[in-house]
Amino acid sequence: MAINSILHPTDFSDLSGAAFAHALRIALAARSKLHLLHVEPHNTCSAQAFPQVRQLLVQWGFAEEDEPSWVIASRLGIEVDTTLLTGQEPTQGILGFLRDSPSHLTVLATRGRDGLECWLNGSVSEIVARHSAAPTLFIAPGATGFVSQINGEVKLRRALVPIDFSPRADKAIKTVALMGRLLTGAEISRVAVLWHPGAYGKRTTEGLLNETKSATLALGWQFQLVAAENPSDLDVAFSAITAGSPDALVLLNSPMFYTEHKHIVDLAAKSQLPAMYAAREFADAGGLMAYGANLPEVFRSAATYVDKILKGAKPTDLPVQQPTKFELVVNLTTAKALGLTIPASFLSLADELVE
Repeated sequence: MAINSILHPTDFSDLSGAAFAHALRIALAARSKLHLLHVEPHNTCSAQAFPQVRQLLVQWGFAEEDEPSWVIASRLGIEVDTTLLTGQEPTQGILGFLRDSPSHLTVLATRGRDGLECWLNGSVSEIVARHSAAPTLFIAPGATGFVSQINGEVKLRRALVPIDFSPRADKAIKTVALMGRLLTGAEISRVAVLWHPGAYGKRTTEGLLNETKSATLALGWQFQLVAAENPSDLDVAFSAITAGSPDALVLLNSPMFYTEHKHIVDLAAKSQLPAMYAAREFADAGGLMAYGANLPEVFRSAATYVDKILKGAKPTDLPVQQPTKFELVVNLTTAKALGLTIPASFLSLADELVE
């Protein structure tokens, strides 16, 4: 996997300036082509020559104020092109550009709209991310991110990747790991995965394990798979995990793990392991963070199935429905206890912060 082309849509705002810093720093590290795109709904545009580009390059010491563009380009060692589209709606303009010129990564600012504001004004970044085939890096309001606009310094120590049955996690894991290697040279060396044999059918279990294992091994990580068949196995399982000295713990979802969530969270805290869970109850109980389907919403959906069956519907005629509501919960108290500083850009994506 490589990042050979990066797209940065910009509206020339200060927030877009922070996103541009990240796009440029990643492009320099990956030696990739950088596309800068501005979409103007009207037929006139007051912005001239993408002013943030030269300003940032001068600030980082890559250019002088009055140097010709070709001199700067030769010093950078990467290709940077600019495209201005007028008379188009921004979302459609960006997606159209991606269709014509596919990129391996899109970096853009988001205004962090949610609720009524998002419904009224829409979200360009959300629509672009949902309809783009490329991974998307968001820079949220108030976020400093991991690249300094002042000097281009990278401060990236740990990356957290939520995983679940769907969507597939391998692409996200590979992209984050690649960015980490390019920007810092750092490597994750070992990942522990705690799983419950027999929690699901053979096909589902094998698919989940194979996907997780293939993603980690493809990145050169050591893969420590630890099983716990019963609650009484958890203490022994965590002893085995701790003995392996992993950099992170991934917990594959299981009904038994959910029932024992308080015990598991306590064991992870005792082991000083940053752990990612698939249900918010883990974060509420003191786990670092959780991302997954909202279980009360799932149970309500199940009730509609029961209602339809009681009214005469055949179970075989009812469609299989995937969860539609997911939530990210971060426990800031636990992060502090583990000595972790979670970027504001990541916290802005959380549905709830536990303090």
